[in-house]
Amino acid sequence: MKKRSTASKICKQCGASFVKSPHLSYKQWEIRIYCSDICRQRAYTGFKHSQETRQYLSEFWLGRPKPWLVGDSNHFWRGGVYQQHRREKDRLMHSLAYKNWRRAVFKRDGYCCTECATTHNLHAHHIKPYRDFVELALEIDNGQTLCLECHKKTDSYGIK
Repeated sequence: MKKRSTASKICKQCGASFVKSPHLSYKQWEIRIYCSDICRQRAYTGFKHSQETRQYLSEFWLGRPKPWLVGDSNHFWRGGVYQQHRREKDRLMHSLAYKNWRRAVFKRDGYCCTECATTHNLHAHHIKPYRDFVELALEIDNGQTLCLECHKKTDSYGIK
């Protein structure tokens, strides 16, 4: 078996000599060119692409899906569950049945917010969230008329 060298190296940033840390694999040691993370960060701080490179990258990525933002690479990824739920909710929210439910809730509550009695910027709020109680989505008893400010104060506001 070939024995690998653990000789010291010279840091590309600060010029200091450094040796292999015990936690590094030999493969990591072979590609290491900086003595520490601080030197590595200093080497890239202030780095800017030329104007030509920036123009090229801008044109290259224009209209293309960014692989680091798509699917499971995205930090918002939840295993595809959200997309299916969102499609179902959009389908419901654009249906005639939903519009009739919303109108019925407003009519029942006299077209005013049940919390502050304002008549501006009204929302039909699901008391039990649509996400957890799909079967109650069109039940008038599960609806409440709220203005935007009061709606934002509810626990389920903003749940997609």
